Amino acid sequence: MRRLKQLAALVLTGTLLLAMAGCSQTGSAQQPDTVTVAGSGEVLLEPDLAVINLGVESTGATPEAARSANATAVNATVDAVKALGVEEKDIQTSSMNLGESYTTTGYEMSTRLTVTVRSVDSIGQVLDAAIAAGTNELNNVRFGVSSGEEAYGQALDAAVESARQSAEKMAAAEGRTLGKVLSVQEETSGAVTVRAEEDGTLTDSENLLLGRDSVTAEVIVTFELN
Repeated sequence: MRRLKQLAALVLTGTLLLAMAGCSQTGSAQQPDTVTVAGSGEVLLEPDLAVINLGVESTGATPEAARSANATAVNATVDAVKALGVEEKDIQTSSMNLGESYTTTGYEMSTRLTVTVRSVDSIGQVLDAAIAAGTNELNNVRFGVSSGEEAYGQALDAAVESARQSAEKMAAAEGRTLGKVLSVQEETSGAVTVRAEEDGTLTDSENLLLGRDSVTAEVIVTFELN
């Protein structure tokens, strides 16, 4: 049995995992020499939607009064954001609480809404309309992308190409060339992460830095060596 010497090499966009290896067995068909490498790819996207968590807190002398005041403000909030183009499917009640008030005499009720705004330039208008309608809590604003699956496919293509380029360098060091792909193993699930940037885009109506979303993919590819 013979073994090819292992080679270590730096890649342009990732770190290689393994080196070349090949073997043959006495009395049986020779197994192909192979090289196994890791590749990574990244696609950067500007966010095109925002998820806003709004809250309405109301008080009343009785539970019924607190609930009635809260329902009025919540309904007005929903109507206001829908008037700006937010669809009903993008508005969700995330929590409701009713109990005695710890700050005033009587009762208080709070309702929280999760609103998806599919135009980042209208975030300010949506917030202004909601507040004017009765919203008195803003808990969170989170940006995202609507084309995550497509971007992950592009990142996968880039990861495989990265692996191929790295494998070609390793093969050339042995005076060999690459053959067909024997296996591809996907190492990531396409999670989208936010990358903050000093020069990130500002929305037109709010001092909100959008940053960019990073979609990454990692693969392990085994090539046959010629």
